[in-house]
Amino acid sequence: MLSRLILRVKVFAYRLLFLLQTCLVRIARVIPGVPRVLGIPDHEIPNLETWVNGTHVGQNLTGDAPTFISFAARSVPRRNRFPAGLLDERPELQAANLTFEDPFVATLPSACMLGPEGSVISADGGIVAQSTWTGALFQRDRIYRSLRLPAPQFHAGSFYAITNNFWNNYYHWVVETLTRLFAYPENNQERPRLIVNSPLAAWQRESLHLMGFRDDELMLLDDGYHSFETLYFPSHIGINPLTLKWLRDKMLPGQTSQPSKRIYVTRRLASRRRVLNEKELEPLLLDHGFTFVDLETFSFADQIRTFSEAEMIVAIHGAGLTNMVWAPPGCKIMEIMDPNHVSIMYYVLSEVLGQTYWYCGGQPTGTTEAWRHGGAANHGDITVPVELLRDILSDMVAK
Repeated sequence: MLSRLILRVKVFAYRLLFLLQTCLVRIARVIPGVPRVLGIPDHEIPNLETWVNGTHVGQNLTGDAPTFISFAARSVPRRNRFPAGLLDERPELQAANLTFEDPFVATLPSACMLGPEGSVISADGGIVAQSTWTGALFQRDRIYRSLRLPAPQFHAGSFYAITNNFWNNYYHWVVETLTRLFAYPENNQERPRLIVNSPLAAWQRESLHLMGFRDDELMLLDDGYHSFETLYFPSHIGINPLTLKWLRDKMLPGQTSQPSKRIYVTRRLASRRRVLNEKELEPLLLDHGFTFVDLETFSFADQIRTFSEAEMIVAIHGAGLTNMVWAPPGCKIMEIMDPNHVSIMYYVLSEVLGQTYWYCGGQPTGTTEAWRHGGAANHGDITVPVELLRDILSDMVAK
């Protein structure tokens, strides 16, 4: 009890410190001459397209100006039933078609980047808002609370940024990081180096190797301040039909295997968000032909190969379900979730991938202390009634 109280006091103190730093930086930015002295940006660029097409300053040594290219993302017809309670949070999903932002890539001469997150600063001293994260207080980018910055370290040549605040999570790596390579200039005479977060796990390096990148082509972003002769900045995309199709085509060229596997993704080795009565459910799942997989033991290539042959996937909400990206269109997906914390992402992913989605609401086993996870909820363990699982499985098999 005392340790929990001490932790809460520390969280409160850090919150006050972060807010104070943020306020001081905002004040310093608007005082004439102060940003130059402190080496900090003096304004924010809300929209790169507007900035590139409008008045801007900053050319690299060859005189190149910034460029901006957008790619039209198609809409996707809504096919699946919503998870219970989803419309209460996202009523816009009632539309007949799901629409997505057009992904883009900007080429920025003489741009800077601040680690460890990868915030981009233009040559005229503007924070590129589309490169930053301003969500939960403790997850906001360092650029918003840095009252002084050193002179940046210069890097000659061209670089392509795929940094992501949540890069160490499998979902965020596959859906939000690797997909940003969709605009990588393959045909350039000079092959741009990749700017990635640090450190990278072995499976992340493996994924980049599978996409044709060598370790010596990676720049691991540290906590420093860097400037680049030319920086390619692709948009932070998330779920998008254009980029996900590109990623599937890249990782599964000419896929011809016939889907036949029924896969249950277990989280029994995890410390949170587990199905506590999994042993009770196991006979039912085995009777329906499901194989239990512990993804902690799989390489990146193993996960692609296994799920590319899936006809059915059952999993509790978690990063492991990301592997539906490798499953073929028509694959049947069941997501098990805490009904008090309904998430949208795998439902939308199923629509984009042309897969069929079922939702199974489990029973929470206790309270979730979101403050332990950066303010994020949906981390508690659950149980699943056997009869409920049986009914949903029967429906999946019948359709």
